[in-house]
Amino acid sequence: MSIEDPRLSSIDNTSAADEFDSAVEQHLGFASETVGGIEVAQAETPDAGRTDRLPAQPPVVVAAAVVPGEVTPNAENIVTLPAGIELDNLEFQVDGENLVLVLADGTEITVIGGAANIPTFVIGDVELPQVALFAALEESNINVAAGPDGTFSALSSPEASRNFVDNAIDAGPEDFALVDLLGDTSFGDEVNSAAIFGGNGRPSITTPLTEPFLYDEAVIVGGAGLKVISGRLPFNPGPDFGTISAIGFAGASDVDEGDGLKTLSGFTSGGLPITVTSFPAPTDGADLDFLALEGRDSAGNLIFTITVTNRVTGDFTFELFGKLDHPDAGENGSQAGLEDLLRLSFTYTVTDRDGDFVTGNFNIDIQDDAPVAETVTNAVTLDDEAQTLFPGNSGGSGDVADAKVATGPAGALFAPGADGVSEMTISGGAFQVVFSESGFAQVEDVQWDAGAKGLDGATTFTATGASSGQIAAVLKINVDGSYSFELKAPVAHETAGTTEENKEITIGFTVTDGDGDKSTGSLKVLVNDDVPVAKDVVVARVLDDEAQAVFPGNNGSNLPFNGTDASPNYKTVSGGPGTLFTAGSDGLQAVTLVGASFSVIFKDSQGFAGQESVTWGAGVPGSGGSTTFTATSTNY
Repeated sequence: MSIEDPRLSSIDNTSAADEFDSAVEQHLGFASETVGGIEVAQAETPDAGRTDRLPAQPPVVVAAAVVPGEVTPNAENIVTLPAGIELDNLEFQVDGENLVLVLADGTEITVIGGAANIPTFVIGDVELPQVALFAALEESNINVAAGPDGTFSALSSPEASRNFVDNAIDAGPEDFALVDLLGDTSFGDEVNSAAIFGGNGRPSITTPLTEPFLYDEAVIVGGAGLKVISGRLPFNPGPDFGTISAIGFAGASDVDEGDGLKTLSGFTSGGLPITVTSFPAPTDGADLDFLALEGRDSAGNLIFTITVTNRVTGDFTFELFGKLDHPDAGENGSQAGLEDLLRLSFTYTVTDRDGDFVTGNFNIDIQDDAPVAETVTNAVTLDDEAQTLFPGNSGGSGDVADAKVATGPAGALFAPGADGVSEMTISGGAFQVVFSESGFAQVEDVQWDAGAKGLDGATTFTATGASSGQIAAVLKINVDGSYSFELKAPVAHETAGTTEENKEITIGFTVTDGDGDKSTGSLKVLVNDDVPVAKDVVVARVLDDEAQAVFPGNNGSNLPFNGTDASPNYKTVSGGPGTLFTAGSDGLQAVTLVGASFSVIFKDSQGFAGQESVTWGAGVPGSGGSTTFTATSTNY
């Protein structure tokens, strides 16, 4: 079966087959191995029909492959044909949505749905290049059109139903008169429309992109393989097989729902300006993918790339390697309404084989990432007994293990997000601690400082006693959300009693990322109290009245009355630390005495003995934490 191409002229005597061979050789970059002969024109001699489809010599009997009459593309839109089928010996026909392949012997293979969505053909185990397939379809007078979803369809060209004389114009009056009738008629070859008009048609963009591609910056922290989005740039390649030849950067904008789109004079990554560079497509038509564009900051760090993965179909990927500074700031990681968007605008150019080109536009909206803070209660309860200011009483009612440091791993307080951390601040965290003054325990408020940034990416906050000036606690927050909280003094608990209750210390914090997004959270630490332990003490030593000097004593000289007389004569008793009580890790603030009632002997003015009751006075604190209680009477 032979098809005449209506674009062939008796003036240009090149056959469609020769055009196809030349097109394929030009696209794939290799030269023909045949030697061109000399054509001799003969008057009124029509084009010779193709004779290469039927061999001149007797056919050689070989085992023929089974040729199916009907095939259906698989799920990946691939059709596999038997080995030995030559593209040069194929003709194509469009039958509705089906594509019909006519072999040299007239056998027909119907590809179901092949015209509505041109599949990929595999002959034997060799995949037929798309450009070669399209050229073969064109040779069969079938146009190829690109759909908005990146698929291609086959359309039959209208058949000529008239005979035309294709002689060269002789500049006669009648010729120019015919041309004048056309006036300002537009033929479509000079505009970027979707129409394909003969061999001079151009590529076109029939369905321009109106919606941006959306990229969430949060995926940067997810590791490799999670920071790429893919898309397809739509275009109609035209009859000369246009492909993506370049991608350019058009600028950055702030997408603000209230004020609309604001064009930015530049954009940055971590405060460093970004420079965008475009790269041309490779000259080898067999290379379908190429790095089309990249953005680097002023320090040379790679921030993002656009890679064309298939320039024939328009497929591309956008990969973000570094953070982008967004002009708007969000709160608590909220991206409701996508209000915090940075729009990157790009152009893409489609160029065909004879240099015709068309340019389209597309946008990628980068959705900002923000830190996400947590409300945290540390699992470990700290204990006053872990402090060394005063000896503690372990094992009391409600006591916990001695601990003075609370920690949390990365992400415990917050997830920093793709934009990193620029600042951390704290609020609240009020509590009181115990300090020692002349051996007695005193209570003071603490004051937190503003924090000091370290070279290790941490901010250290220090709580200092308002009266003593001593360090009471240290909170260290790292940029990865981990933390450590260390108590350096016993915590004053408001509840008095014999049970060791817990005191809550709650510290609020705010983390700010690299482009100003903030998130607030809190850290709660529990601190277990310590209580004093008093004892009932019976002193072994017996005091003796004979030790007094008011009247002379009778040591052992008046039996049987003083048969149990103490010897020697003591008038004082004492006990070491912890004899009466142990104050515990909170120290001793005060001691009160419930004095025993007793009477003493006094000597009146006439030398007679008399009795009088004593009264205990209030305790008088002394140095070293001592308290002195004095019992007095009228004469003493």
